[in-house]
Amino acid sequence: FVSRPGHVFIEADYKGAELAGMAGQAEDAAMADHVRRMKLPEDHPDHYDIHSGVAITAFKLVMPDGSAVPPTKAGLKAFTKAIGQPNKKIRDPAKPVVYGYAYGMGPASAQRKAKEEGADVSLEDAEALIAGLEQNYPNLPPYFASARECSQNQGYLVGPLGRMRRFYRTTDRKVIGDQEREAQNFPVQNLVADAVSRALDHLYNHPTRFSWGWRIVLQIHDAFLFEVPVEHVIGMLDHVIPECMEDLVPIPIRDLRGVYLDAPDCRLACDRAVYERWGSPLEQADADRLGLPAKSPGGIKIVG
Repeated sequence: FVSRPGHVFIEADYKGAELAGMAGQAEDAAMADHVRRMKLPEDHPDHYDIHSGVAITAFKLVMPDGSAVPPTKAGLKAFTKAIGQPNKKIRDPAKPVVYGYAYGMGPASAQRKAKEEGADVSLEDAEALIAGLEQNYPNLPPYFASARECSQNQGYLVGPLGRMRRFYRTTDRKVIGDQEREAQNFPVQNLVADAVSRALDHLYNHPTRFSWGWRIVLQIHDAFLFEVPVEHVIGMLDHVIPECMEDLVPIPIRDLRGVYLDAPDCRLACDRAVYERWGSPLEQADADRLGLPAKSPGGIKIVG
């Protein structure tokens, strides 16, 4: 999948959108802070990686000298090196468990999901990771319990951007179980879907799509692929994408009835990558040939 001469691909995808949605809608201050810090560059001293933090809590990890393990990918790497197991993958099982939690996965389902994604995790590990997630973010369990209850008590839920999901009355226990899982899934999945729809509208109607000649090639789940003339790569990375996907897509905080809460809007962040051949990062020689810097003025990596 190769871009046309004089053009490159730019892929932009929302970073941790589900996590931001969980934090905002559950009004969990610790998770909201960690989501904010997760958006910082990984070499920033205040960077925080939620999946690493959950693994550290779940498995009660400390450095051999008794100091805390930094809740970052680099921190876990330093820990595994310090204990003489540099190839041990501690973070890998945490990620599918954390994301699966929002969709109502219990330990057994989370274990299967993690194994499907190549993570070696036992049932006991999955249980510990779920407990670690709930310990770090105590507002999540009551929020998702309320979502399940609303499917039966009020018969509907309202997502952050106003979409309503209705549930019909039934006494069938299997159907009730399905409805409760769908209700737990709805606020987060709906948030991402509606945010992408709004971003797509802003992108499609942005005046530079015509004046600069870039085009939307694909939309895949929470990501977009653009083909952009080389001379407009910087403007796309530093201005158009953050404007359309972040600044113009505020996520209000509502309760499950749709009532706005007195809380600041949640803001999503997106990662960006530049390719000539989709999926193959540019090397420095490619950037030199195209006349592109290694990083944009806004700090977005173009090389590597």
